[in-house]
Amino acid sequence: MPEMLGGFLIVLGLGVSLGSAIQAIGKRSAVWYALSALLPCLYSLFVFLILGLIDGRGLNVPAAAFSGLSLLALGWLGAWQDKGEQRRVKLAQLDEVEQRVIGDQSYIDEWQQVVTQMDRDGHNANEARAFLEGLRQSKAEYLARRDHIVKELEQYGVDQVAR
Repeated sequence: MPEMLGGFLIVLGLGVSLGSAIQAIGKRSAVWYALSALLPCLYSLFVFLILGLIDGRGLNVPAAAFSGLSLLALGWLGAWQDKGEQRRVKLAQLDEVEQRVIGDQSYIDEWQQVVTQMDRDGHNANEARAFLEGLRQSKAEYLARRDHIVKELEQYGVDQVAR
């Protein structure tokens, strides 16, 4: 039973460590950096105290220190890996949105010519104008999405994004 409890507490410790490291990366404040280092170490001390009490021994300080530092390292490693993956996903989304903006602009140019041609020939161009307006609205939505992704990328440390 203590082995199962120990395994559960280690997994929970990894969650504490990873969560605090992700928060530190996201918030970029000294308080969160300090907490991301302190929480896994305190958690390890607490776990080894509990396990020592269950087994009838005292606190194993070297094992607690090693565990705390291991959790700290694993948490930050996981957080940095997660940050890199999120950055790659956002860059792929940005590329897709920019391709759609380019595609919409080519359709807008084509339909603008169609509307101009219909007006010049004296045909009713109301439906073509409505479709053209829909294309412009679609492009505006993609541009807003692109700006949102660029702001998110700036949070991940990507400063220069080609527009």
